[in-house]
Amino acid sequence: QSVTAETSVLAKPRSAPKARISSWQQFLVLSKRNITILTRDRSSLTLMLGAAWGVGALDILLALITGRAPFDFKGGDAATGAITLFLMTVYALLVGGMSTMREFVKEGDIYKRERLVNLRILPYVLSKAWVAMLLAFWQGLAFTVLHYIAFKMPPGFSTFVEIYITMVLATMTGMGLGLLASAISPNNASAPLTMI
Repeated sequence: QSVTAETSVLAKPRSAPKARISSWQQFLVLSKRNITILTRDRSSLTLMLGAAWGVGALDILLALITGRAPFDFKGGDAATGAITLFLMTVYALLVGGMSTMREFVKEGDIYKRERLVNLRILPYVLSKAWVAMLLAFWQGLAFTVLHYIAFKMPPGFSTFVEIYITMVLATMTGMGLGLLASAISPNNASAPLTMI
């Protein structure tokens, strides 16, 4: 949702000349604003938290079609196993990208106004990126858990951790692409196509 002019955090009164706000302070204020906006928009937050579980559930459908044991050492099918892992990665890229594809473009006017005052680019970008990273940990967990529910995976906690880390990185990559699409999109409507 758009942020009103009152929440423009870096607009200071012009009267009293004070020391410029540090990059760290800008990062903290912008992060707080991002979290406030995210938590107030319940529908978007629900979609962001639930999308990975919904899309990841396609693995269960895939398991019904291909069988639950493509990773079995004796009777498994390596080609089918590779396809399931590839699709899981595609899910992560798309869901991650869709989660962040409007982060910059929706605040275009506010960003331009705050840049005229003293907003630095790095704190602004990092305030978006770290929130996306938190979401990536959640979404990566969803994809990994659902994959384990759908398929009989090789045993061992280390295998689970390796797949989880891979899914978090894939989701973060998708989110990075979403942020890039948001930065270069001229408007909200074109962001999804740019991201894809």
